[in-house]
Amino acid sequence: MDHIVELARMLKERENTPYLGPMLGVVVAAPPDICVKLGDQILLYKDDLVIAAHVLSGYKRKATYTGTFPTSTELVGSPYEHQHSVTSPMSGDIETTDTLAVGDQVILIPTTNAQIYYLIDKAVGL
Repeated sequence: MDHIVELARMLKERENTPYLGPMLGVVVAAPPDICVKLGDQILLYKDDLVIAAHVLSGYKRKATYTGTFPTSTELVGSPYEHQHSVTSPMSGDIETTDTLAVGDQVILIPTTNAQIYYLIDKAVGL
């Protein structure tokens, strides 16, 4: 009987920690005082979150565009439809003007101790 108790103790010590992979949360208060609901009982506030910059308004990123710009047939009529080539790349800043809104689903990844969550993106369905 002692061997069974010892085996049970060894198995108990080896119990795996719960899986802490990506999770879905729902925004219940928009930035800057963001609050995200995780499941039925957990509320995460801005101090509990590390938020990816690209989901917030005012995020700036450098961009370059090389290509063509088609004209609209609604403006010039189909016999005059044509494209303009950009001979040299255009570059500049792109600034986001939207942000997370109440009801948005977000992708969260917890730290190993589940005290901080990384909000990495907005989740969308197709």
